[in-house]
Amino acid sequence: MKKFYFNTFRGLLLSLMLLFAVSFASAQTAIQKSKLTDNISLGVNVGATGPMTMNLNNMFPLNATIGLTATKQVTPILGFNLEGMTWLGSNTTEVAGTRFDHYIAHNTIRAFDLGANTTLNLTNLFKGYQSKPRVFEYGIEGGIGWLHTLIPNAPNDNDFSAKTQINFMLNLGKSRASTLSLSPVIWWNLTGVPDKVSFNRNYAQLGLLATYTYHFKNSHGKHYFKTYDISAMQNEINVLQEKLADQDRWINELRMKKPNTVLITKDRPVFIQVPTETVVYFAFDDFTLDDNATNALDRIPKESKVSIVGTASTEGTEDYNLKLSQNRADAVADYLKARGVTVEKSEGIGTSFGRASNRVAIVTLNK
Repeated sequence: MKKFYFNTFRGLLLSLMLLFAVSFASAQTAIQKSKLTDNISLGVNVGATGPMTMNLNNMFPLNATIGLTATKQVTPILGFNLEGMTWLGSNTTEVAGTRFDHYIAHNTIRAFDLGANTTLNLTNLFKGYQSKPRVFEYGIEGGIGWLHTLIPNAPNDNDFSAKTQINFMLNLGKSRASTLSLSPVIWWNLTGVPDKVSFNRNYAQLGLLATYTYHFKNSHGKHYFKTYDISAMQNEINVLQEKLADQDRWINELRMKKPNTVLITKDRPVFIQVPTETVVYFAFDDFTLDDNATNALDRIPKESKVSIVGTASTEGTEDYNLKLSQNRADAVADYLKARGVTVEKSEGIGTSFGRASNRVAIVTLNK
């Protein structure tokens, strides 16, 4: 018997390791790391079972069963649960070799089983996990347990048990907080046959369970696993890198064009000053001048004549960006006019300047 349990446990462990690896095989999707208390659910089971026999007459009357299940979902595919089930009945007392609990008694509680099971979501295994559970999913479940049978006028019986089950799941609501399941199930009395461990249908119950499950809210605010699209994130990183490289090329072009170009930075690039041009940088979605920007504009000699072009980056609509770029040009113009500089032209051109990052106003000295 010890060898049987060792081989069974070893096979189960290897299978779980393989399935755990498969559940993370997709390189395009990442699952947010969850806390130990995340992805916990509690289920209430009701159903009916009967002896697993080829003679349908022996199955009746059916045995009512109720129970509770607590589940920890490790991945969208793999989960574990602890389950407690109780059988109820009032059949006449008789020896019944085809019965799950050996005897059918007048006891209100006929038997109860405590089990530890593994669950596999086959929908997510074969079709991949989406951003949240599908409306309809299916899976399998199985494990081992301890069966305690109440026998009238005799010592109670203790056995090892096993369960095999198919789950058809309906996930409810936009939040997917609840699930209704319909599950064909077989409970096996592994040690029902004296001095032997076996899956014997003469010591098994075939039944149907209906389960309501509530999935508690996780630390990230959802009732299910939160995922990230790695491909989309990588594409966004590539776009940002291209914008940064383009901005660097732009700065280098200005520096090569004007040998005396000076790049002045503090916590971030603020402006580029050249003998005939001053480029002022603005914060995102803003047209106010900070201290660094005004310091740059103060270097423009008074009584100079200048032209100003304001620009905007590509975020937002075309009309909004055009207005924002004009506001930036006007902000610079107002400041320079107050210092005695003649502004001959102040124009906002939106994003048409052709640069990847254009939150700037360019002041050009006119001859």
